[in-house]
Amino acid sequence: RVKQLFDEQIACGKTFPSAVRHSVQTALAEASGQSDPRLRFVTECTVEDEVLFTPVSWDLEVALRQNQELSNLLEQGAARSKLLEAIGHMVAASQAAEVEQ
Repeated sequence: RVKQLFDEQIACGKTFPSAVRHSVQTALAEASGQSDPRLRFVTECTVEDEVLFTPVSWDLEVALRQNQELSNLLEQGAARSKLLEAIGHMVAASQAAEVEQ
């Protein structure tokens, strides 16, 4: 359902972050009381025929920041090594956040 809502929002001209936020909020509101979903977010990008993934996040805002960082690097034509470096920093930050909890 989230994907359907997201596609509708993008078709209406919403930005990626806005469309994601709206879609998640709407789907959760529609499912209210039916279940207790545990949502996780990840960004994937394809570079040189290889799919790279950000670490899994349960925090939508963190996931959107990671998505934006990778999108910016891709728009700049960053090399695969630069993308892997950025993902490595994301993984380290994610692990540090888990230790703090």
